[in-house]
Amino acid sequence: KIQSFVRRSGRLTLGQRTGLIDLWPQFGVDIPSGIIDLNRLFKKIQPITLEIGFGNGDSLLEMAINAPDQNFLGIEVYEAGIGRLINEANKHQLTNLKIIKEDAVEVLKHHIEDN
Repeated sequence: KIQSFVRRSGRLTLGQRTGLIDLWPQFGVDIPSGIIDLNRLFKKIQPITLEIGFGNGDSLLEMAINAPDQNFLGIEVYEAGIGRLINEANKHQLTNLKIIKEDAVEVLKHHIEDN
């Protein structure tokens, strides 16, 4: 099995932890047992950009803000970065951004259809 990441654990700030817990239902994607229906993730059906390993989320946030006519799906395992991005996305009231907190190799292999 290929492990595509090293899980970086670090201290989460209160804000990051709050984002991960309270705002996850709005921005997070819980992985189903099968294929994710990407069109049902977002409020509007529009082109989807996938970013793997977004770190602290700066570039993904900027893209989502500047391209409201696109949807963005980020895959990351770094919880501090996920929490930070969720909080920033909430501040900007983004509806075109979703996040998966899993290993990207596993997500691509088992949960996203080839396009």
